[in-house]
Amino acid sequence: MQNATNNPLLIQEKNESVGNIKILSGSTYKHYFFVFNLGNKRAEINVSIAATNKISQQLQEWCIVEPNFLDLDPGESKEITLIFEIPRDIKANNYEYEIFIEAPQQYPGKFARCGQKILVSRPIQEEKWGDVPQFTLNPPVSSERPYCLSIGQKALITIEVENRSQLVDSFELNCPDLDREWFTIRYPERDFNLPGLIVETEGLKLNPGQIGQIYLLLHPPQFTLAGNYIRTIELTSQNRKDLALLDALYLKVLPDDTFNKESIEIKPLKRTLPKEPGEFEIIITNQGNIQRDFQISGKDKRNLFTYNFESERIELLPGQSEQINLAVKPRLFWFWRRPLWGKGLETNLNIEFQNPQDIVLKNPQKHTALPQDIPEVIVIWSRRPLWVLILLIILAASSLLGGSFYLWWILFRLPPLPRIDTFQATTTTDAETEKESVILNWQILNPQQLERIKIVRTDENNSKKYQIFNTSRQCNANNLEECISQELTSVCNIENKNLNCQQIPVDIKNPGNYTFELQLFPKEIRKPLNKRDSRRVSDSKLANTISLAPRPIAQISTESGSLAAKSSYKKSESEYLEFKWDINNFSQLQRINIISQENDSNKKQVYSYLISQTTRQPVATNPEQRQDNLICSDLDKNSKRCLWSIPSSLIPAGNYTFEVELYSQNNLKKPSSRISTKNTITILPKPLPEIKEFNSTYQSYQEEESILLNWAISNPSQIQYLTISAISSNNNSSREITRYYLNELSSTCSVTKDRDLELLICDRIPIGILPVGNYNLQMIVVANQEEKEIKVTQQTNIISIKPMPFEIVSFSINGKEVQQGGTYLYTRQKNLPTILNVAWSVRGGRNLNIELLPLPGDHNPNGSLRYSLSPQSERETIALQVTNQLGKQKTHSVIIQAYTSKSPTQSPITSPINNRESDSRQTPFSPPSFPEQTSPEPLEIDPQPD
Repeated sequence: MQNATNNPLLIQEKNESVGNIKILSGSTYKHYFFVFNLGNKRAEINVSIAATNKISQQLQEWCIVEPNFLDLDPGESKEITLIFEIPRDIKANNYEYEIFIEAPQQYPGKFARCGQKILVSRPIQEEKWGDVPQFTLNPPVSSERPYCLSIGQKALITIEVENRSQLVDSFELNCPDLDREWFTIRYPERDFNLPGLIVETEGLKLNPGQIGQIYLLLHPPQFTLAGNYIRTIELTSQNRKDLALLDALYLKVLPDDTFNKESIEIKPLKRTLPKEPGEFEIIITNQGNIQRDFQISGKDKRNLFTYNFESERIELLPGQSEQINLAVKPRLFWFWRRPLWGKGLETNLNIEFQNPQDIVLKNPQKHTALPQDIPEVIVIWSRRPLWVLILLIILAASSLLGGSFYLWWILFRLPPLPRIDTFQATTTTDAETEKESVILNWQILNPQQLERIKIVRTDENNSKKYQIFNTSRQCNANNLEECISQELTSVCNIENKNLNCQQIPVDIKNPGNYTFELQLFPKEIRKPLNKRDSRRVSDSKLANTISLAPRPIAQISTESGSLAAKSSYKKSESEYLEFKWDINNFSQLQRINIISQENDSNKKQVYSYLISQTTRQPVATNPEQRQDNLICSDLDKNSKRCLWSIPSSLIPAGNYTFEVELYSQNNLKKPSSRISTKNTITILPKPLPEIKEFNSTYQSYQEEESILLNWAISNPSQIQYLTISAISSNNNSSREITRYYLNELSSTCSVTKDRDLELLICDRIPIGILPVGNYNLQMIVVANQEEKEIKVTQQTNIISIKPMPFEIVSFSINGKEVQQGGTYLYTRQKNLPTILNVAWSVRGGRNLNIELLPLPGDHNPNGSLRYSLSPQSERETIALQVTNQLGKQKTHSVIIQAYTSKSPTQSPITSPINNRESDSRQTPFSPPSFPEQTSPEPLEIDPQPD
């Protein structure tokens, strides 16, 4: 439900979306909405849906929001689409959900939601009961035309029910997701023919085909939140307990922004300050049905007081009341306006309410009502007591005397100079690092007059170095903490108004004898009759001489022995190179470098580690790019044993020499100790794939039959891809048939392990179809070996692709079948054309060449044509010749024999060898006797296709 309050985010249905949303199971439905940015800044809006009850949770799996993220400028809107794909086997029900939009970065705490319902039904086949009953709402409603209700208004909706079944039925109406105080259901009254008695029924009874009415009276409570509501109307049948007819009821509760003088109560209405506390109680009641958001403020015409509200912004739900405490105080620097005599200063307090103006409305709208006649509050500021006037007179006299003394102070008196009370220099040794350092201690009197501190360090060569600590400009007698320099805040403090500094470290890298001097410089003061220069030392003091011994260096123990335990490693993920050595004076160590150098190419790889100052453990300089590991464990107080390991798979195959370098803290440019491997470390390459077996399942295949191959390859993990090519035995031409990557063979092949040997075994893998001919199949396995591409090749024996068998099924002339080598007789008539209809049928084979000789051209396996005979020809031979790809031929021929007909109506005769009803003893070339007649001259006509 979209609230009726001011909100920078808004979501509305598209205008084209009208009517109730009813969907059949197994269908797809799209619902369109507009999202508005009514705020005054660009917003990144997230769009999502959420089910409002447990039954509707599965709705989130059916729905897709496109898009689910919007980037809108102020005042801009965009369209979103909700796509519902309803499963076929889903249960018929009413599903509720909310569309939720928010922009947490731009409008934190602001969101908008829009409640929706979908009625999912299943196709019903009524055999026993007849058609399903129907009901309609009057007046009709939709999402664009809902029922509009004002607070206190009642609306009557008529539900017309039609009994389409074949039995008398009773119907009941219910609104399962609407509170009972919202509605009343009335059924038609029944007359029992009893005088003066009218009884209300609990259902609507209808005969078959009859239409009745049920009345739904809507009366929402007074403080129902304004907005759009979608509720379900359910009609149940007494005969059909499993049948529930659903429809959506769209309601709109109109907003009521009632807010008048009775909505505000102020207690008390009058206060006298400071005799009474300036506290007021303001009770605000929302008498409308929308959520109200107010900003409250107070002022007076004289602008004498400050107003501190317990909360300056109030949000009230319909019917909700809230009490706010108001504290009124005179302004801090306006005390002089309080009267010294009289009845006091009286002023009226005005309390104002405003609607927040932090959004830009889409369209000009009416502003929500604000109270105008607010109860008047009076604040009286009473006059001052009499002793205040007397005190003012005394203060004036005191000011005159104090001014005279202050003038003398300014012209003549100088504050005391800063002095050194104590100054000492001592040495200390770190228990862990055994580093010897110098610390200074001092105590200074009158630090409020100190400008800076200077420490002068002199070595045995009379070379001087200076260190200066400046105090803050805010350093004074009332703020002595500011007299401590920022560099010394951790080691200095103020004790008895003196500056006490202890354990101040001095960074000295070189050993020798040193002398320290502490010098103080005062603040510069310039008075009309006196002055002080900050460039002159006010006090100085020397400390005792300090002697520093040379620091030890970190070294690799001579008892460490060889670095590596093995001289050769396999390039495998499970095998590690491990080097071990001992380090003395570990506390002085700053860096460890492990260097690998390839003997053939002199390429170097440095694995560098820095020693952590907190954990005193080595830390890799770039750990995100490293997989090596260095761990150092304690041997005694200042000695550790270090173990470095790295997977052998990370090092390219080859011969290497490894060296360890140590860098101490006193010299980071030159190694203090180093050790190298005594022998060469060999990294063996990963074994290459090897084709153990590669052959064809069969040595010959029929045309259009897929070729099946079998192979076994060792070390399949090294395979990048493999290709299979066909090499023709006729012209030695080669072409690639298919290409496989290792992951493509996981579902059809298996990987087995025999001891240390891993095999990829593939059986009966179809690779495709080849044309007719003889071929050698070649497999090329491409593997990666140290970033080099290596190929392994193997061929099969010759395999044959044989053409499919074929045969001539039939060959006929003028519809009569003619056997191979048979004779067809026809009558030659004068001045009449002789045309024969020749038909044939060939079965089997591919890419066949079919010819009808002596005619040129290639024909289809099943065809026919019209053949014209030459008038001068007495005898001709027609042959059907079929040739496959390998040149194999089959021929079906027939002899065409002409004879002279003595009867003009005599028709052509087939040779007795081709006529099943003729005598088998007759010879195929002996025509029967016919009456003599003049032979007609045939007309020559070109053969035409049938």
